[in-house]
Amino acid sequence: SVCDHVEFPVHVLIRARRGNFCYNQHELGEMVRDVRAAVQAGADAIVIGALTAAHEVDVEAMKRLLEAADGCSVTFHRAFDVAAEPYKALDALINLGLQRLLTSGQQPKAPQGTALIGELVKRSGSQFAILPGSGINAENAQRVLDETGAQELHFSAMRSMPQAANTVAMGSGSPEEDFIEVFDTAKAQAVLNALQQHA
Repeated sequence: SVCDHVEFPVHVLIRARRGNFCYNQHELGEMVRDVRAAVQAGADAIVIGALTAAHEVDVEAMKRLLEAADGCSVTFHRAFDVAAEPYKALDALINLGLQRLLTSGQQPKAPQGTALIGELVKRSGSQFAILPGSGINAENAQRVLDETGAQELHFSAMRSMPQAANTVAMGSGSPEEDFIEVFDTAKAQAVLNALQQHA
């Protein structure tokens, strides 16, 4: 539905579950099917990631997922941020033929990880994009670009809001379920405005 109703490229994140990025064969098979379904639905890019128990890029798992992507542009997501050796992981991703890496520089938020992100940008060259993400907002977006040399940014622009009074919670009834995360157009516009003003 999204692909049918927007004019910009749609990148679809594929994950079998929350938690770590070490997937068993059942989970990997589920992700392969989801990748194929997203491509068939018109996705312009797929966002995936898999690691071994040793926190290295799971090359064999990634090959299966890339085959399912059938030539679609592929981004490796923030599984990278728990990889044991970031430069070795970067080399593995480039050798696999991916197009992009989403990372916070192995820090909780990208503004804290700009040193590593900048090194990744230098090492990857022009054929592979480094996409800083996590914690990006109107106050720090331009600084992250300036400090890393990256050409793209990822941000979610979300805010918490109370669930509607007539909504029935389907979980444990914990206080957190009284709130949901929604896209905040004003936050997104503020980031764009900040970058445009700098330009």
